[in-house]
Amino acid sequence: VTNNDPLQFYVSIAEFAQKHLLDNGSLYFEINAFYGQAVVEMLQTKGFVARLKKDFYGQDRIVHASLTI
Repeated sequence: VTNNDPLQFYVSIAEFAQKHLLDNGSLYFEINAFYGQAVVEMLQTKGFVARLKKDFYGQDRIVHASLTI
């Protein structure tokens, strides 16, 4: 991942999922805590409902997303 676009793989996966995710399907990303909110916001702009989940240490660690239908 380049320093200029730390979300590039999340964007690629989200765009693939927009076309191929089955009904009631979900995406789960393990994320760098510094980019959690940015990942959620990017997914929301692509039509996903997304939320952050924290790890045992209280750090943002997982993003769960599903498409709104």
